[in-house]
Amino acid sequence: MCREKPATGYTATLRTTPARRATSGPVAAGINVYTDTTAVVDADYYYWIRATNSTSWSQSDFQGNGALGRRSSSGFPTLILPTATAISASGATLGATIETNGGSAITSRGTVWGATPIPTGNSMAEGGVATGVFSHARSGMPAGKLIYFRAWASNNNGIAYSDDATFWTVPNAPDILSATAIQSDSFQANWIATMGATNYLLDVSTDSSFGSFVPGYQARATGNGVTFAVTNLNSLTTNYWRMRAVNSGGISLYSTTNIVFTPTNAPQTQAHSITFPSVGTTQMTIGWTNGNGQGRIIVARQGAAPSQAPENGVTYTANSVFGAGSQIGSNNFVVGSVQSYSPNTYDSITVTGLTASTAYFFKVYEFNGSGAGISYQVSGGISNPNGQMTTP
Repeated sequence: MCREKPATGYTATLRTTPARRATSGPVAAGINVYTDTTAVVDADYYYWIRATNSTSWSQSDFQGNGALGRRSSSGFPTLILPTATAISASGATLGATIETNGGSAITSRGTVWGATPIPTGNSMAEGGVATGVFSHARSGMPAGKLIYFRAWASNNNGIAYSDDATFWTVPNAPDILSATAIQSDSFQANWIATMGATNYLLDVSTDSSFGSFVPGYQARATGNGVTFAVTNLNSLTTNYWRMRAVNSGGISLYSTTNIVFTPTNAPQTQAHSITFPSVGTTQMTIGWTNGNGQGRIIVARQGAAPSQAPENGVTYTANSVFGAGSQIGSNNFVVGSVQSYSPNTYDSITVTGLTASTAYFFKVYEFNGSGAGISYQVSGGISNPNGQMTTP
């Protein structure tokens, strides 16, 4: 005969939806009442009870999807109008209004915040015990994030919360990158996307302290992209630029400042008509007709036409030995650099270090200016580029 062991205890489980969940709290044997002191007031909970002993447990029957319970707000403080002010990248001043004390003196009040609705973490007491409006500074929040928060107040009956409220923390300052596409009157500003930013503000100035601004570029809204074309600049000018990130929480601090020197205007007429008056096994002479630049560089590539143009503001080192000069991009080598003087007779060079029976291609780029102000004409011309094979 099997004897049924009596229950030695009970366990209560609860959830805010009609489905079972993990254990909430023990109930001693012989007790048929469970008091849940952790439930939020005026929220519905579903409860189940199971009996346990030293060898097994059983789940109780329940009506429907669990016994429905609700913790009454009667006797608890009432909080309204949660507020967030003085929002920064790492915190805000949070508060609310304690409308009533629930018939018992307030013993503490404060706020909680988190990354999900109905937060209970990051709780901190404000220090006061009065009804009415209260607030306090909170910190330690992540920048550029949506924050959920509630205010709370307690009395001898327990703790009550306000409704949820939300705000976005201010983004961090953007990380800006080097400018690209630098021309005599423009450049492209580049930066890395900032967490939580919905817009960016761009400043451009010829004054390093930003005491004045290039027209149209004081807090210029650029949208939520990570590049922006800056135009209508003066040539041979040092320009300073910086960024800020924006969202509904506010405007970030300034980024670091980057510097762009706009070069002189590029030549209007490109060199053309590349010829090869002398071709050998390991060297060849390249000739051309000059354009109207103050100088020009000659770029060579093995097997195909040069694939990348020189960059404004960059001076390249030329070497007539193929592969020994500056490299532009991949396998594009600067083999010559000549200035224009009167009379304009510099229109050919001899390149060495070549491989027999191999095709080499050359392109001549006219330029004006020097140093940071150098500006290249990058368009092609008649027979520019042009190629030739070395002899066997």
